[in-house]
Amino acid sequence: MSVDPSKKLVVGEWYWGRKCWVCPAMVPVMHDPSRGQAKVNFKGATPGAAKVKGTCANGHVNEFPVEEMWQFEWKGRATVATKP
Repeated sequence: MSVDPSKKLVVGEWYWGRKCWVCPAMVPVMHDPSRGQAKVNFKGATPGAAKVKGTCANGHVNEFPVEEMWQFEWKGRATVATKP
């Protein structure tokens, strides 16, 4: 599960992801068609603590558990983490 690196992220679109472990940029993992409106609880939905991998706008590769993903609006390279 990951955003296709060959496709550009669209400013104003929503994605699921997490804050980068190295910098304050977001790591988009997958598109959020609900535009931040869906109330999804990933806890317990992925037995064995499934992990996702993604890269932030600064090139840092991150891997984190699915249940740690947030919904966020992509505002370009300057998109930074906010509390979910």
